[in-house]
Amino acid sequence: MALAYRFLFTLYIMIQPIVGVAQYNELIKEVPFKAGETFTYRVHFGVATAGEATISVEPKIKIDQGERCYEVNIRGRSTGLISKLYEIENLWGTYINDQNYYPTRFYRHIKENSYRRYETYYFDQQQYRVRMVRMDKENKEIVTDSLVYAKNKLYDMVSGFVHLRMLDYSKVKEGDIIKIPSFFDKEIYEFQVEFLGIETIKTKIGTFNAYVLSPIMPENKIFRGKTPIRVWVTTDASRMPVKCKASLVVGSVGLEIKDVEGLKYLHPELNLDQ
Repeated sequence: MALAYRFLFTLYIMIQPIVGVAQYNELIKEVPFKAGETFTYRVHFGVATAGEATISVEPKIKIDQGERCYEVNIRGRSTGLISKLYEIENLWGTYINDQNYYPTRFYRHIKENSYRRYETYYFDQQQYRVRMVRMDKENKEIVTDSLVYAKNKLYDMVSGFVHLRMLDYSKVKEGDIIKIPSFFDKEIYEFQVEFLGIETIKTKIGTFNAYVLSPIMPENKIFRGKTPIRVWVTTDASRMPVKCKASLVVGSVGLEIKDVEGLKYLHPELNLDQ
């Protein structure tokens, strides 16, 4: 069941550069979230529940490296019988400048059975560089401390996801490619996502029109189909990420929203009584 979490939160390391595609980075004028927002998801492998995940904007604005920031966290944990077989408790977080929405810091705390990994990336967006600090298994001593230089400003895996919520999709056509310059695991990548259009999707919290996005993957023996990974983000002012699904060679894995709190904008179709 660890596959479910690794698929959902390590897509960046599989993205490959593609030449000759357009880049769309114009943002909507109104930020779709506020401090205190939380989405809760059921993580599933096929029809079986594998765990729970949350995406949350921490309740207060933080100051990081002298900048006012939102702190956004993604948490994933195994539950039930799965947690007895494979215990997972992972955290990915980022500090995002509340004016330009670039990250100032990214961190990940990985706990999977006996495996541990603690990392922090410090972004210097003016000097186009990232300081990457990795700690030991007890998260007490620095193991590596290095600098990586870029040619432009970069996103991490969490702030890149926030960026997708904030794009102005009125200027994007079906089949267009969205490119997000990103940093993850010592590497600089072009995180690329194909816009597949708009669909109506039924969820536990209501039925919504949603933008359909598909991260572009290299050829591999894990996923099935031309666009094996799909993410649904509602078209309303809240831009709620309501579903993510990957079609595997055998079965599927994904997230389905089951609760939401602290929305900046309430959707008329939102139903939290189900």
